[in-house]
Amino acid sequence: MSSPFIVPGPEGDVPVGFGRIPRGVRVMRRHRPGTGPGWFGPAVGMLGDNRFDPPHPRRPGDPGVCYVAEQLGGAIHEGVLRGNPRRALSRQTLSAHNAITDAQITRDLVVIDLIHEPGAHGVQLGDLTERPRIRLPSSPPDLLVYERTQRLIGAWLAKQVAAAFPVDGGIVGGLAYVSRFSPAQRCLALRSNAESAITWFATVALGVHPELDPTLHAMGISLLD
Repeated sequence: MSSPFIVPGPEGDVPVGFGRIPRGVRVMRRHRPGTGPGWFGPAVGMLGDNRFDPPHPRRPGDPGVCYVAEQLGGAIHEGVLRGNPRRALSRQTLSAHNAITDAQITRDLVVIDLIHEPGAHGVQLGDLTERPRIRLPSSPPDLLVYERTQRLIGAWLAKQVAAAFPVDGGIVGGLAYVSRFSPAQRCLALRSNAESAITWFATVALGVHPELDPTLHAMGISLLD
């Protein structure tokens, strides 16, 4: 029997609102071809524009974030489709712009659980499905693309600095959430303190990933060779 993706709350020997990612869980990351998968962004000095990036430019010592999905469908929804419905996709185009690297979690990780008990952290569904704001050249330099979730991350970081999180000495390895584009798809925003708990495997072009055909078929998308 395969391990569960996340064991929530007391069942995972952590408080309500947290979960445990068991050792051996497989995840995957979509990234640009020619780049490595283990990027924990944003770069120091840069303001992140992803959903669970901090609400300020990354400072030296701040953890970075690496976004991964439980399944290929999650990686495609989060990194390729982004809520844009498609009836067909080209295998060649998918490979030209997208790479997939599978990975394995090599030790148990405690994470903030926004899958089972988001309300424990004062999070509502609308916070997780918030549409991104467009950052224009004329925008204020501190404009947040995801206002609500990025400010929540800032509050959680402040609590961790104060050792207010009641797990692992105040340290968590990331955050578990569902894709806003497909709530059946579960994802992780891993923090760089969990970098040593990830083993990356071979990178393949998305167009030739062995799970691509059945994944797109289940999504009702035709694959053009």
